[in-house]
Amino acid sequence: MKSIIVSIAIALMSLVTIQVSNATVRTVYNSLNTPGQYNSLNSALNASNVGDTIYLTPSPISYGDASITHAVTILGGGYNNPATHDNLTSIVGNLNLNNTSNNSVFSGLQIANVVFAFFGSQSNNITISLCNITGICSITGSGTIVQNCIIADLRIDWVAANSVYASAMIGQMSNIAVRNNFITGNVSGVALLSNNYFYHNIIEGHINTITNCTFNDNIFFYSDLANSAASSFLVFNNNGVYGPTATNDLAYMSAGTNIGSNNVSSTSPSIFNNNVSSAQTYSGLLNSDWQVANGALEQGTATDGTDMGIYGGNFPFPYYQGFPTNQNFTGTTQLPQMVYMNIPNPSVGLNQPLLNVEFKARQQK
Repeated sequence: MKSIIVSIAIALMSLVTIQVSNATVRTVYNSLNTPGQYNSLNSALNASNVGDTIYLTPSPISYGDASITHAVTILGGGYNNPATHDNLTSIVGNLNLNNTSNNSVFSGLQIANVVFAFFGSQSNNITISLCNITGICSITGSGTIVQNCIIADLRIDWVAANSVYASAMIGQMSNIAVRNNFITGNVSGVALLSNNYFYHNIIEGHINTITNCTFNDNIFFYSDLANSAASSFLVFNNNGVYGPTATNDLAYMSAGTNIGSNNVSSTSPSIFNNNVSSAQTYSGLLNSDWQVANGALEQGTATDGTDMGIYGGNFPFPYYQGFPTNQNFTGTTQLPQMVYMNIPNPSVGLNQPLLNVEFKARQQK
């Protein structure tokens, strides 16, 4: 049955992707019992050219580390799939980027770390979406977009090989957009240039050693923002703060060289449709509803008139009304995803009709 599921999933993926791109699509599955053109991510990368797409079929086994040496799109089947037949996910280890990784796209994956391979490497126009990054997500270069992700540790211009922030890149990064993510740890980094925006995120940590950034429409949830270290020249517009340090966190937004306007501090029992009373790790946040509660100060008061937090703005975190809470954090991409399969006649004899297979699929919003 698993072979049937994967075969259909690959067929659906092929139909969708071939229609939207003339580049080659390569399918990968690292199980001997399931079809795929390649059995490892690195073999598919070695065979790919600039602009190709690689689809990592959900698997119980990690696809391991990979170095991205040219522009490529890597799509997975999500990081949490409780509605599917076997709840398999697309897992990779470290994605190592460098100055030839420009214009790459990563979506629908569980990733250990996104890091830069060596000091001075810089990748521009990287897009990371619908991923669960369990360790470090490092951004460098310009034009990077990170959206609809769960991130444990967001770092600006951090280099893995040196375990340091790459001071050589200070002031060279611009037009970075970090939007509609759930960041369970700190945001740390270096001095940026201009037009770098963090908006519609939920942030549970500090903002350390960052300058020249604008924070709009975020919710700082139990973040202890006031104890952030060495950040300056930050702009805070229409953000919400919640937690025991909310008063100090609100004051921080307009203290020193920071500029703040229309920020709010909530004292209601909960600003979300949940009863969470502390910062959450990945496993904890999955089972809670993070929509802003009716009547909360964060409802409808973002700079764009929508709610603050991950479900507001033009790139809201996908939300399926009526689905169980944990099915709203899946990481599934716009490729159709099978959520149900049934075989009414599981056995047929000679000269009898073909085997019937019923299945239901949904497409990510």
